[in-house]
Amino acid sequence: QPSPGFVTSISTPPSSVNGDVAQVTVLHDHSNEYLAAMNSKDAWRKFMETPGKIAEDFLQKATGSWDHGCQVCGGKNMQRGAQDHMCSQAHYKTLWSLVGNMLPPPDVAKRQDVPWVQRFTVRGGVYAVNHLTGGQALIAEASQQSQPAIQAEPDAGPVQPRPVLPAVQGAYQDVRVADGDARVPARCGITYKDAVNSKESWKQFMTEPASRLEAFLYQACPQFAGQCIVCEAPMNGIANHILSLKHWKTIWNKIGGQLPPTSTVIRWDQAWIATFTTANGPYLFNHLTGEQAYRSQLANPDSPPPDLGAAAPPAALPV
Repeated sequence: QPSPGFVTSISTPPSSVNGDVAQVTVLHDHSNEYLAAMNSKDAWRKFMETPGKIAEDFLQKATGSWDHGCQVCGGKNMQRGAQDHMCSQAHYKTLWSLVGNMLPPPDVAKRQDVPWVQRFTVRGGVYAVNHLTGGQALIAEASQQSQPAIQAEPDAGPVQPRPVLPAVQGAYQDVRVADGDARVPARCGITYKDAVNSKESWKQFMTEPASRLEAFLYQACPQFAGQCIVCEAPMNGIANHILSLKHWKTIWNKIGGQLPPTSTVIRWDQAWIATFTTANGPYLFNHLTGEQAYRSQLANPDSPPPDLGAAAPPAALPV
């Protein structure tokens, strides 16, 4: 089956190119491994070797040349071929700047209306390359599907603004029952007490709030540098970091290997509370419980977050 990122998110209507019904041929699938690969130059080179080679071979076959411009790098020629350029340190650094030094979640990274997707116009359609996930596809016009691709031109275009992340409908189900204490949440039947004692429980308990925080910050805090207050280290992918073994271990060390009482855990003035600056005021996240809210929505330091059981990430407050 064609990759959803290439079928449903092309800039023209989902099933057409230039008004004609499109046939999509996936040449290389998207990969979520970019979240880990962007942590280091060496990891990036290894991750991009295969998609870079596929892009180089396709362009060479389609055009008879491997010297094409790179949209990410402002049209700079890939003089030694796509593979060498896409694996290079210069390209890696420029890509980091393009994503605003904060990695987008996979559902955004795989879209077509993002500035790290480069389109080469070839006879019969468009060859699309995702410089972040490695995904590649040939989107062919129905009226020209039988014609071979014989030339390609990079479509650099202007850098697009950060895409709007859709709300995650029906994702937040916060059941307030934990040892008879309605002040703390339970997710998947797991409480924060269970979560800090088991790696697998931690992932189950924190997946929803971590993903919700990532979606919120991606839109509301585009200048966020990605620093985790718990680990005192960059979060190259917010949800990915919060769910990681390293973060889980650091949380345990931060609380001294002993759970504080619930009355302390829920407070918004503790060391495990992260504060993010947004245009609508400080946004708080509890790294132990996953609770989150604007500070202005909290009546006092131990207030529960508003709108419990909401079906979507917190909406932006009026400016």
